[in-house]
Amino acid sequence: MRLLFYLLLIANVVFYLWSHTQRAQQRTNDEGIPKAPERLLLLSETASNRDAGIDPGGRAVPKREVPDVVAGAPRATVRVPATPGSSCRRIGPFAEMEEARRVLALVREWTDNPVLVTEPSETVDGYWLLYPRAGSIEEGRLNRKKLIEKGVKDVWLFEKGDMQGMISLGLYKTREEAEAERQRLAKIEVPIQVQPRISHAPVFWVQFDWIGPVVDLDEAMIQIRGENPAVSVPPVQSCPPISSGRMPH
Repeated sequence: MRLLFYLLLIANVVFYLWSHTQRAQQRTNDEGIPKAPERLLLLSETASNRDAGIDPGGRAVPKREVPDVVAGAPRATVRVPATPGSSCRRIGPFAEMEEARRVLALVREWTDNPVLVTEPSETVDGYWLLYPRAGSIEEGRLNRKKLIEKGVKDVWLFEKGDMQGMISLGLYKTREEAEAERQRLAKIEVPIQVQPRISHAPVFWVQFDWIGPVVDLDEAMIQIRGENPAVSVPPVQSCPPISSGRMPH
C-alpha cells in the first residue's frame, strides 16, 4: 500500500515537471515569432486619403465648414444655384444675424443648400419736428432766434449735411407724438413739418433652392414653427428677380 502511494506521488511530480517545461517552450516560441511591420503609405496614397478626408491613421477628418453668409451683396443680385425643377425661396428679413442663423439651422434639416444673404435696408427709427429749410446759415440763425423768442427752447440748427439750414424742434419715437407737438406749436404760429428719420442698416435673409411641391414647403414650415416655438420664423417668400447689374462673385 505504501509502495503504491510513492509510485503515484512520483508520477504526479514527473507530469508536473513535463507540463511546466512544455508551457515554457511554447512561450519562447511565441516570443520568437516576428510581428508584422506597419504598412507604409505611398505618397500618392497619402494625397488620396487627404482628399477623401482620411488622416494617415485611417481616421476620418472633419470637413471644414463653408461660410454660409453672402455678405455685402446688393439687393436682388444673390441667387442660390438653381436645380432643374426647383425654385428660389427665402425667409426674413432678420435684423440680427444670430436670429437668422437660428432659422438657417432649422431649414438645413429640410434642404441641403440654405445660405445667409445680407441686404442694405432703410428703416424708420423716429420722427423729426423740423422748421423749414433756410436759404443760408445766416437766415437759419435768424429763424432760430425767432423760435426762441416765441418760447420754443428745444431748437437745433443743422449747419451742415443733408439737413443744412433746417431747425430741429425734437425727435419723437412715434408719428402720433410728433403730430401732437406740431399741432401745439401751430397755435403759436410756428410752421413745423414732421419728417421720418431714416437709418441704414443691413438685414439678413435665409435663402435656399426648394425642390418639390410648394405644399410640402408649407408643411415643413408648419412643423418647424410647431417644434421651435421660441424661434421666430417669418413667412417664406419668393426670391426677387436677378437684376442685370453686378452679379455675386
